This record gives sequence, C-alpha cells and structure tokens, in this order.
Amino acid sequence: MKIKLVFLMFCLGIGVVNYYFSKAFWLHEGSWGKDVPEQ
Repeated sequence: MKIKLVFLMFCLGIGVVNYYFSKAFWLHEGSWGKDVPEQ
C-alpha cells in the first residue's frame, strides 16, 4: 500500500512539473517571438 502511494505521488509530481515546465516554455517562446522583431 505504501509503495502504491509513493508511486502515485511520484506520477502526480512528474505531471505537475511537466505541466508547469511546458507552460513556462510556451510563455517564454511567446515573449521571445514578440521581443525579437521590436529590437
């Protein structure tokens, strides 16, 4: 039971990190796309 809980937390952690990383990446890419033509 304990191993199952750890595995669930591990999967949840990866999901959250992956979501925030991809979100930050897209926001960064979007800001880069806007900044480059202006300079």
